[in-house]
Amino acid sequence: MKERDSLSVESWFSRGWQVYKERPKPLIGASVIFSAVGLGFAVVGLSNWGPIIQALGNLIVIPVLTVGWAFLFLRAIRGEEIKASEIFSAFSCFGRAWTTQMLLTLIILGGFILLIVPGIIFSLMFGMCVYAVMDKEMSAVESVKYSKKITKGYRGLIFVLYVATGLLTLLGIPFYRGLHKLDSNLMLIGLIPYLINIVFILPWTAAAGAAAYDSLVKKNEEALEVQEESAL
Repeated sequence: MKERDSLSVESWFSRGWQVYKERPKPLIGASVIFSAVGLGFAVVGLSNWGPIIQALGNLIVIPVLTVGWAFLFLRAIRGEEIKASEIFSAFSCFGRAWTTQMLLTLIILGGFILLIVPGIIFSLMFGMCVYAVMDKEMSAVESVKYSKKITKGYRGLIFVLYVATGLLTLLGIPFYRGLHKLDSNLMLIGLIPYLINIVFILPWTAAAGAAAYDSLVKKNEEALEVQEESAL
C-alpha cells in the first residue's frame, strides 16, 4: 500500500496503468465518450453556424464534462465500481462543476497574460480543484484553495506528470489538424495514432492524474492527523 500510494511520478503512472489493466472497458468507454463529444463539437464547427455552437459547447458542456471525467477516474483509482456513462455525473452539480473549471481557466489565463511562467505555476497549484469539487463536495473557491494546500511542496512532481502526459497525448494532434484543414490525407495518417490515444494513452494518463490527486489527499490527511495528535 505504501509503495502504491508513494508520492512519485513513477508510482502515479504505475498505479494508473494497474487500474487501466484491471478495468479497461469503462475507462476506454469514458475516453471514447469524452473524445466523441469534443470531436462532435469540432465537426459542427466546420459548418456555417457551427463556430457559435462549438464555442457554446466548449464554454458550457466541456468544462462540466471534464470534472465528471476527473471524478470517474478518481473513483476507479480508489477501487470503486464505475460505468463509462458516469462521465456525465458532474452535470448533477452543474453550477459548482462549471464554476470550478471556469475559475481554474481564468486563473491560468491570467497567469499566462502576465507571463508564461505564472500560468504554469498556477496550473500546478490549482489544477487539482477539478477533483476536489466533487470528491470533497466543495465550492469552486474552496476547491481552488484546497488544491493549493495539497500541492504545496509537490508541484515539481506535478509539473513532470503534466509534461509527460502532454507529450504522450500529442498522438492525437495530426488527426485534429487534418480535420481542421479538411485534409483527408492528414486525417488518414493521423487516424491510427488518434485511436491509440483514445484507447490507451488518454485513460492511462487520466488514471495517473487521479492517482496523483489521491496520494496528495492522503498525504494531507496524514499530516493533519499528526498535527491533531501533537496538539493532544
